[in-house]
Amino acid sequence: MKLLNPVKEVFVTQYFGENPEFYLKNYGINAHNGIDYRAPHGTPVYATHDGFAYYEWDSAQGEGVVIRSKEMGEIDGKMTHYKTIYWHLVNSTQEPQYKSPIKVFDIYSQGQEVKAGDLIGYADNTGLTSSGSHLHFGLKPVSAGEDLGSLYNPQQNNGYAGAINPMPYLPMKYKFNKNLERGNRNAEVYELQTRLISMGYTIPDGPTTFYGAQTQAAVFRYQMINVPMNWWDRRYEGRYFGPKTRSALNNT
Repeated sequence: MKLLNPVKEVFVTQYFGENPEFYLKNYGINAHNGIDYRAPHGTPVYATHDGFAYYEWDSAQGEGVVIRSKEMGEIDGKMTHYKTIYWHLVNSTQEPQYKSPIKVFDIYSQGQEVKAGDLIGYADNTGLTSSGSHLHFGLKPVSAGEDLGSLYNPQQNNGYAGAINPMPYLPMKYKFNKNLERGNRNAEVYELQTRLISMGYTIPDGPTTFYGAQTQAAVFRYQMINVPMNWWDRRYEGRYFGPKTRSALNNT
């Protein structure tokens, strides 16, 4: 399954899995359950795949569009329909020049057909959970026979309100800008594990957000093949994910 980016100029301000303490305390989920893109007020937002779209309003998330996939795609090794979610769009009753071409949700409708790359709305700061203009982009698998407007799905109890990390399906690679080491627990560890797993380096319990023994072993296997290391580097056996390894992975 492949998705397009929902904005033309891609700059991520918050990744999936970041800020666990904040989201657990305030929203009861494990961490941030989507990707936040920098998107100044009025930035055009586009469909990331073909499907059936409808417009929604939510007091917490504000104005938004949901697109349910037309075709099935592979998520976590299983074929399923899926839906993408675009929150904090402009309230067009206040700014009609930014009116979304997508119609409001209707239980008697199958949704409005859209193609990947179609304009679906404009970014803003609507909703109680938004503290500045940006686009929150989410991805969820869809249950067989699920109603178009349903918020539930097969992974509803996964700790992220059913959302999964969109990064593996988007045409951009995470750029590692920070050194990591065993004992770290953050979103960059999750991205590191995801990248290593996609390259065939086994992490049985991953991806998670914890840099433990399994991650250390996978990093060391990667380093031994791809990173020029001296005896000093090798003695740590993957305990540290530093500049040499970051550079190698970022350029892969």
